[in-house]
Amino acid sequence: MAEPSDQQRRQQPTAAYERRIGIVGAGFTGTLLAVHLIRLGRVPTRVLLFDRSGRFGPGLAYRTDDRDHLLNVRAANMSAFPDQPDHFMAWLDPFDPGAGAAGQAFATRGQYGRYLQDVLETARREAPPFLQFDSIATEIVDLEPIAAGYCLIGADGSVHPVDEVVLCLGNFPPRPPAIANSGFFADPGYFVGNPWNNDAIEAIAPDRPVLILGSGLTMVDVAMTLTRRGHRAPVAVLSRHGLLPTVHRATSPWPDFIANRRLPETVPALLALVRGEVRRASRGGRDWRSVIDSLRPHLPALWRSLSYRERRRFLRHLRPLWDIHRHRMAPEIAHIFNRSLEDGSFRLVVGRLLDLERTGGDTVASIRLRGLDDRVTLTTDVVINATGLATDILKVPDTLIRNLLARGLVRPDPLVIGLDVSDDCGLIDRGGQSVSGLYALGPLTRGAWWEITAVPELRNQAARFARLLADPT
Repeated sequence: MAEPSDQQRRQQPTAAYERRIGIVGAGFTGTLLAVHLIRLGRVPTRVLLFDRSGRFGPGLAYRTDDRDHLLNVRAANMSAFPDQPDHFMAWLDPFDPGAGAAGQAFATRGQYGRYLQDVLETARREAPPFLQFDSIATEIVDLEPIAAGYCLIGADGSVHPVDEVVLCLGNFPPRPPAIANSGFFADPGYFVGNPWNNDAIEAIAPDRPVLILGSGLTMVDVAMTLTRRGHRAPVAVLSRHGLLPTVHRATSPWPDFIANRRLPETVPALLALVRGEVRRASRGGRDWRSVIDSLRPHLPALWRSLSYRERRRFLRHLRPLWDIHRHRMAPEIAHIFNRSLEDGSFRLVVGRLLDLERTGGDTVASIRLRGLDDRVTLTTDVVINATGLATDILKVPDTLIRNLLARGLVRPDPLVIGLDVSDDCGLIDRGGQSVSGLYALGPLTRGAWWEITAVPELRNQAARFARLLADPT
């Protein structure tokens, strides 16, 4: 008998299952969604979890084994499950006695990656017999609508018919900065374009001067890797605004000042409200961090209360300030980093990168310092791009996203910082219609929810959506 054609394989249903759900991306969000669907399954279902790396659970954020790469949230708030707040601490304690009980500790990212792998493996072992879970190590590069759902197409030529698809692609690495000499980026010996490529950073000789572009938490991770390896040559950090992440401190709950009031409709009104509350906290001897932390449950509503124009205003003017106050360093890391600044091992340069050239064996960076019109030059060797996550969805280097945009199955959100989604995370097509059976979670939905990159927000989104998907009635 002749083998079925690709088209026939795309259309063939799997009769043994009432539902087939494909999850593309196996970082935190995709992994937790799979775990919830396994737990909530009530009918014969096949859950397929795809990831190009072949590692299911850690994602980019938690794949590192560097002991100086710490979580940016205390262990007490890192449970994978909203209804089991002590889950991570209980898992952590046998490996790091006392850390789980304390709750104020900052575990390593590698530990957290292993925790997520264990959560997934436990769900797999405990799955009911009518539910099949498959983890598939392939990159999904395209998606075709078929009669009974969609066909996911792998880079290896594999085809996977499913009824519903959830995109959990996580964060994308930063794009190279706009400079005149874009050919500089083609040489991996002098340019590290992906700051999460730990092998490339580990390969930098300790006597090679380094320029790090960007001054956020990703830069701090890179700096910690260089410091741990005993980097001896100068390290310069180029920052557009001269802002560095703030440091976590112990806080106490601050009264909810958002509930039962009309939400601000403009960025100045929101800023005035928060600043007023910070002043009130300061008069009572309380730290501003308590006020910012009290905003977290209200962030989606606050974001959605702003018009398109006001959201753009926030991104253009307040985002850098928000990022350094909302996303903070663990105290241990801040101590090491600040010591490197004080002893001159690292130095902060405030300005804008104009160009990069290889000249006489050196890399020469042309920079316009903040507040000045003239160019200055900085001589270095290796340049590491830590400018932050790529958010322009029209420019991310992801084949699947590009193909979906070309097909018109999805469209950018109005701010072009993710994909357009409905309130239930259903994707919106080019014509403005909801696409049946096609969804997105996590950072792809930042245009709708804004703060959707940290564990507390992601775990809530994954749990809510899993309940909707498991019981669509």
